Amino acid sequence: MAVLSGGLTTLVAPETLTASNKEFDHKFYNQVMKNNKANFDELYKKYQAYNNIYQDGEKQEKALYKKRFDKQNKHIKYKDKSGLIGRSKPCNINFNTGNGYAYILPKTSFSSDVNLNLYKQEVSKSVRQYKTLLNDKKRISGLKKNIQVYCDNRAINNSEFTVLSTNVTKAKNGVNLYAKVLIKKVKPKLLAPKTYTLKDRSLSVKFKFDGQNLSIKYTNHTNKYLKVKNISSYVQREIKTHSVELELPPKGYVTRNYSAENIFAYNEYGTSNYNLVKSNLVTKRLQYGWAVKYKFIDTSKEHTIYNTKTYNLFSLYKSLYM
Repeated sequence: MAVLSGGLTTLVAPETLTASNKEFDHKFYNQVMKNNKANFDELYKKYQAYNNIYQDGEKQEKALYKKRFDKQNKHIKYKDKSGLIGRSKPCNINFNTGNGYAYILPKTSFSSDVNLNLYKQEVSKSVRQYKTLLNDKKRISGLKKNIQVYCDNRAINNSEFTVLSTNVTKAKNGVNLYAKVLIKKVKPKLLAPKTYTLKDRSLSVKFKFDGQNLSIKYTNHTNKYLKVKNISSYVQREIKTHSVELELPPKGYVTRNYSAENIFAYNEYGTSNYNLVKSNLVTKRLQYGWAVKYKFIDTSKEHTIYNTKTYNLFSLYKSLYM
């Protein structure tokens, strides 16, 4: 014997549909099954209507949440003790609402005697309450603890910075996120010229540095094959040599990308262990340079291009990070 919840007619097994041990009554059995199917279809339609009301309420609350929090107007003020921020905007804000705005739809369980009109009213009431919750200024302000400040500038991401204050306020659409950040010192990974060129009649080598990565373009200006063997970086008296072993066809060129820290010679002003403020840089000058060794394929004679230049460190920092 099987029974459907919600007060439906009992489904009776065939062996019970006999009277006084007489023959099985097929007509009676078919009628019982037909009645049960009608009741089941009616109940299922009611459940679908119930579920549609719930889903519609959930959809409305999701839309309200999205309208309130998807648009984030970010405002960061800097108190710059390093003197190295300038007009750059090195920091950004991460923000989430945590678990403070879970949907508040009614928890009424479905049953066969549920009143769909009353349930629809309950859902509508919950949506209105959720909208009120999303517009509560005090509650929104309490989310300031969920603001996280990070700095993605290549110099500032290793800086000494302190978040002085945060706040969240309601906007017409979305929220305003505020943070005040104190930058004490910065720790650039490397200070070096943004561009540099070495050349002679046969070969030119162009260096491009973005504060993290180094791009080097080698161009053969001759009608012969040549092979670049080594490049050397010069910073003051420090020298670091890197094997290239690059063959260039006549009039050909190749661009290679490197991690700058693996190529540049040691520079005390370009390590993440060195904290900088503007006064460290404005009066200091440093010598940078490059050397390239190459040869033509059909000879054993080697050629060298080499030069150095002197730079003001603040000018280098400003070109890369400010």
